[in-house]
Amino acid sequence: MKRIKPHIYFLVLFALCFPKLDAQEATPESELDYTIEEFTLPGGQLGNNVNAIAQGPYGFLWFATHGGLIRYDGNEFVTFKAEADDTIPKTGTTLSFTYLENLHWDSDDKLWLCSLGGGLFHYDLEEGIFTNYSPIEGDSSSLSNLRVLCAIDDTNGNLWVGTEEGLNKLDLRTNKFTRYYADGKPGSLINDNIRNLYVDDEGTLWVGSGFHYIPDPGALSKYDPDQDAFQNYQPENTEDQVAPFTVRGMHIDKAGNFWVGTTFGLQRFDREQETFEWMANDRNLPYAPGSLTPNTVVPTYPIIEDREGNIWIGTIEAPGQPSHLLKYDPIHEKSVQFPSELHVWNLCESSNGVIWTAGAGNSSQVLKITPKTKTYDLLEGESVVSGFTETNYYKSRWSGTANLTGPTNMAIDPETGHYWMSILAFQTLASGENTIEPLFILAKYNPKNQQVQYFPVEGLNTRIDPNQVFDVLGLIIDNNERIWFSGPPDDIGLVCFDPKTLKIEEYVHVPGDTSTISSNDIRALMQDSRGRIWAATTEDGLNMLDPITKQVKNYHFDRDGVALYD
Repeated sequence: MKRIKPHIYFLVLFALCFPKLDAQEATPESELDYTIEEFTLPGGQLGNNVNAIAQGPYGFLWFATHGGLIRYDGNEFVTFKAEADDTIPKTGTTLSFTYLENLHWDSDDKLWLCSLGGGLFHYDLEEGIFTNYSPIEGDSSSLSNLRVLCAIDDTNGNLWVGTEEGLNKLDLRTNKFTRYYADGKPGSLINDNIRNLYVDDEGTLWVGSGFHYIPDPGALSKYDPDQDAFQNYQPENTEDQVAPFTVRGMHIDKAGNFWVGTTFGLQRFDREQETFEWMANDRNLPYAPGSLTPNTVVPTYPIIEDREGNIWIGTIEAPGQPSHLLKYDPIHEKSVQFPSELHVWNLCESSNGVIWTAGAGNSSQVLKITPKTKTYDLLEGESVVSGFTETNYYKSRWSGTANLTGPTNMAIDPETGHYWMSILAFQTLASGENTIEPLFILAKYNPKNQQVQYFPVEGLNTRIDPNQVFDVLGLIIDNNERIWFSGPPDDIGLVCFDPKTLKIEEYVHVPGDTSTISSNDIRALMQDSRGRIWAATTEDGLNMLDPITKQVKNYHFDRDGVALYD
């Protein structure tokens, strides 16, 4: 290469293993686990030419279209568009340029808009103000080009902006840009046309460049902040391809696979070996989209991973090959081609599990792809729990007899496909005495081999009253595959269990100490995109825990019960 639902309370831990898949036809819509709807936006043809979709912090969907910015709250649309494109003010209450190529919500919940001719915009939701960033003649600390294609923020307080003429780094503290060009110098980029940006789990910036209508090939580039330089990568045998190499999509899945959507089809990049693998059907590789015929290269653009661990891929029409939308289910090793020939420019999953596709050009249409309600068969065998009822019975593989009491929770680990559940068993003592002791267990179920593995949570059992129902009301798995759970009794609080070390961390309320959780009566848990754990209590507000620093922040309602404050 060139260096340039089973009734069990478990969670899923799956390693993303992709088998070789055969070429296939589109799956009939009646056989899909989804319903497909055409979603019409206001603004006619321009409003329905959509280049990008994203969901904001308040749940609204935002559409970057040829006719401006459109916000959808689930019932109504609001359109932000220019009155005229002849002048672009620095700030204003209206969007001063209509054609939007992309949008990005940063880690501080700020909305950035990439326009194809009007520069970069920042929209302040609270003030309703648009701020524009454009090139300034003679000022090298301004944006390099008006045609902005993509943007992403890094972990160092910078916003990276890709244009048709160079890459820009915006220091959000000073509002000054640093420009990077393909100027032929050591450590520079290969191509100035920056099409895609991605920040991986280690904070490394990856740059996708090139344009299939321009003969100069692009590259996948990695930024080294210590050297302030780029390492460029291209696959082998680029000379044999019809179109120049271009990178248009990037995603690293939960198993660590780095997928790259290119004009040379879907590639997998090995970050350690620094090599590409072309995902084609005629090779025994971990993944090949089921719609691709052997030795056929179909340009691949957006790649996302949904909440269940499915990989979604959009392809663009190529000679002899229509465009496709593909979904790969790594748990069941199944590939599905959706019955649509839209050009999929962008993909977005909203918080309710709906997949939204953005289509522009001749096939301008937004699709709303909604998962159907799933029905799970009961699993048979002594290791299976009948769950989701107020009282359940469990026949234990442990010595003695065990009964499962109280409602239980389940979670699924998208990296492995395993289910996790909580079990409270009452075990007869080995001595045979007519006494029982509580035994709190976490169980992991593998749906492929139908095997159950049990993890006794040492340290909790001595504090569980056998005469009191122990209800696990919150159960989640975090990004490090640790299990978090909570619930009555009141002295349990919030618990983190690491199945690799079998150790627990406990977070309990200490009266008068605001650095601890506000209450042990926790009813719901979630982890946000930044890895923080949120715990909701019945009467004492909301808690945010940083698993790295172990610091807890309490949020309480105001007197009117309207707003939370810290």
